[in-house]
Amino acid sequence: MSFKKQYAVLIAVSLIGAALSAALFFMIRDKEKLQTQADFQYQAQAQAVALRSALERGGLSASESAEGIARIVDSALKEFTGSELDVYIYDQISSEGDRLLYTVLASDENSRNKPPLTPEQMDLRSTLNIRSSFNAPGRQISAVIYPAPSFIWHHRTRVAWVALATGIFFTILLAVYFYSVIRSLQEITQAHLALKQAQSRLILADRLAMLGQVAAGVAHEINNPVG
Repeated sequence: MSFKKQYAVLIAVSLIGAALSAALFFMIRDKEKLQTQADFQYQAQAQAVALRSALERGGLSASESAEGIARIVDSALKEFTGSELDVYIYDQISSEGDRLLYTVLASDENSRNKPPLTPEQMDLRSTLNIRSSFNAPGRQISAVIYPAPSFIWHHRTRVAWVALATGIFFTILLAVYFYSVIRSLQEITQAHLALKQAQSRLILADRLAMLGQVAAGVAHEINNPVG
């Protein structure tokens, strides 16, 4: 195989290694996203069921004040202390349209010292939500549950980035190794060619020397004939 072909193979192997590293990165990212969605669904459903049960037990009526609903919601979510979900309670049937009655936000302690969410994480947070409605005479209360920023951050791992960096590192390492092998082969080939050329020159010089000796002998015989 010529050296040009060897370099072409080296480039192809490097590109394949980079492509495999990128594919592994996106596969892990997708798996993490699915796990985040599954965890959110599980926790949000549990809170939605607790809210429904509490509002039904509380005998929600059309005249129930926002303060009364807030007390019921706080009581229902008491067992979820430390939750990383944000809960918004709306009155869907009112003269003002959908009206925000009460908000239960995740503890700020969970988000402290965390950098802002990336645009991708913001998109993920906006798509993850559960809406649950609770009917009462003359009104309808709905709860919309979103993951808090801390929930997104705690489900964000560096496994995908580590896998990508590791794959690229070993791809570069492999490329450098094969490049050094090709360079060594080039040097060996060049040295072998130089040796063959030196040998050819030596053989030619030896033959010329022998030819010179023969010519000198013939000249001697001509100049000094016997008898």
